[in-house]
Amino acid sequence: MEIKSPKEMVEEVTNLTDSKKKSAFKIRTQSTVNGAFWGGALGLMFSHYKQHNKYIGTLIGVVSGALVSNMLTVRKINN
Repeated sequence: MEIKSPKEMVEEVTNLTDSKKKSAFKIRTQSTVNGAFWGGALGLMFSHYKQHNKYIGTLIGVVSGALVSNMLTVRKINN
Protein backbone atom coordinates (compact mmCIF):
# COMPACT_ATOMS: atom_id res chain seq x y z
CA MET A 1 0.00 0.00 0.00
CA GLU A 2 1.36 3.36 -1.04
CA ILE A 3 1.35 6.18 1.48
CA LYS A 4 0.41 9.52 -0.06
CA SER A 5 1.77 12.84 1.00
CA PRO A 6 -0.68 15.51 2.19
CA LYS A 7 -0.11 17.47 -1.00
CA GLU A 8 -1.14 14.48 -3.14
CA MET A 9 -4.24 13.94 -0.99
CA VAL A 10 -5.28 17.58 -1.39
CA GLU A 11 -4.77 17.41 -5.18
CA GLU A 12 -6.90 14.26 -5.39
CA VAL A 13 -9.75 15.80 -3.40
CA THR A 14 -9.51 19.05 -5.39
CA ASN A 15 -9.86 17.14 -8.66
CA LEU A 16 -12.98 15.41 -7.34
CA THR A 17 -14.62 18.67 -6.27
CA ASP A 18 -13.67 20.35 -9.57
CA SER A 19 -15.38 17.58 -11.54
CA LYS A 20 -18.50 17.91 -9.38
CA LYS A 21 -18.54 21.68 -9.91
CA LYS A 22 -18.10 21.24 -13.66
CA SER A 23 -20.95 18.73 -13.92
CA ALA A 24 -23.23 20.92 -11.77
CA PHE A 25 -22.40 23.96 -13.94
CA LYS A 26 -23.10 21.96 -17.10
CA ILE A 27 -26.49 20.74 -15.81
CA ARG A 28 -27.42 24.23 -14.63
CA THR A 29 -26.47 25.84 -17.95
CA GLN A 30 -28.36 23.27 -20.02
CA SER A 31 -31.44 23.64 -17.84
CA THR A 32 -31.34 27.45 -18.01
CA VAL A 33 -31.03 27.44 -21.81
CA ASN A 34 -33.89 24.95 -22.16
CA GLY A 35 -36.04 27.01 -19.80
CA ALA A 36 -35.29 30.17 -21.75
CA PHE A 37 -36.20 28.46 -25.02
CA TRP A 38 -39.51 27.07 -23.78
CA GLY A 39 -40.35 30.30 -21.94
CA GLY A 40 -39.74 32.27 -25.14
CA ALA A 41 -41.88 29.88 -27.14
CA LEU A 42 -44.74 30.11 -24.66
CA GLY A 43 -44.38 33.90 -24.45
CA LEU A 44 -44.54 34.16 -28.24
CA MET A 45 -47.62 31.94 -28.43
CA PHE A 46 -49.34 33.84 -25.63
CA SER A 47 -48.61 37.26 -27.14
CA HIS A 48 -49.75 36.07 -30.57
CA TYR A 49 -52.99 34.73 -29.10
CA LYS A 50 -53.69 37.91 -27.11
CA GLN A 51 -52.48 40.14 -29.99
CA HIS A 52 -49.83 41.91 -27.92
CA ASN A 53 -46.31 42.93 -28.93
CA LYS A 54 -44.60 39.66 -29.84
CA TYR A 55 -41.07 40.87 -29.11
CA ILE A 56 -41.90 42.00 -25.60
CA GLY A 57 -43.90 38.84 -24.88
CA THR A 58 -41.05 36.64 -26.11
CA LEU A 59 -38.48 38.58 -24.09
CA ILE A 60 -40.55 38.31 -20.92
CA GLY A 61 -41.01 34.58 -21.59
CA VAL A 62 -37.29 34.03 -22.11
CA VAL A 63 -36.32 35.83 -18.90
CA SER A 64 -39.00 34.21 -16.76
CA GLY A 65 -38.35 30.75 -18.22
CA ALA A 66 -34.62 31.04 -17.57
CA LEU A 67 -35.13 32.26 -13.99
CA VAL A 68 -37.66 29.59 -13.06
CA SER A 69 -35.59 26.83 -14.64
CA ASN A 70 -32.44 28.07 -12.93
CA MET A 71 -34.12 28.14 -9.51
CA LEU A 72 -35.57 24.65 -9.95
CA THR A 73 -32.22 23.26 -11.08
CA VAL A 74 -30.42 24.74 -8.07
CA ARG A 75 -32.89 23.00 -5.75
CA LYS A 76 -32.46 19.73 -7.66
CA ILE A 77 -28.64 19.87 -7.53
CA ASN A 78 -28.53 20.78 -3.83
CA ASN A 79 -30.89 17.97 -2.80
